[in-house]
Amino acid sequence: MELFKEFLRKTGIGLKEYIKSELITSAICFALLLFGLYIGKVPYFGLIALVIAIVDMLPVLGSGIILIPWSIIAFAQTNHKLAFILIIIFILTFVIEQVVQPLIFGKSVGLKPIYTLLITIISMIVFSPAMGAIIGSIISIIIAVIIDIKNTYNKKA
Repeated sequence: MELFKEFLRKTGIGLKEYIKSELITSAICFALLLFGLYIGKVPYFGLIALVIAIVDMLPVLGSGIILIPWSIIAFAQTNHKLAFILIIIFILTFVIEQVVQPLIFGKSVGLKPIYTLLITIISMIVFSPAMGAIIGSIISIIIAVIIDIKNTYNKKA
């Protein structure tokens, strides 16, 4: 029973670290959106960047739900520069989310970042990019907690 309580406690800590890494990644994406929209001379770029960053934090949706249609519309309106900027912003935010976030998260929960990245990539292949990122993070938390409890138990024995 004590082992189960320890598992739950450490899993809670892992979830807290996941949220923290998600917020750090979102802040990086917000800064990127802010800069890109400023370069694209988009009116109200700060407010728009904030809205996209918030939507980007929601599971399954992501920044592409706004940036891809917007870039298509900009291209159709012959605003090729803005369309190009929006696609570049989308690609960069996507890469940051899929690569940087697992690295930050892995380091914060005590799992080697490369393992977290691999778990996330495999989960994204097996499930889907959006669900795989979430499931990969949960699997990483559970593995990190099990390893930590095993190491703690071995030290006591």
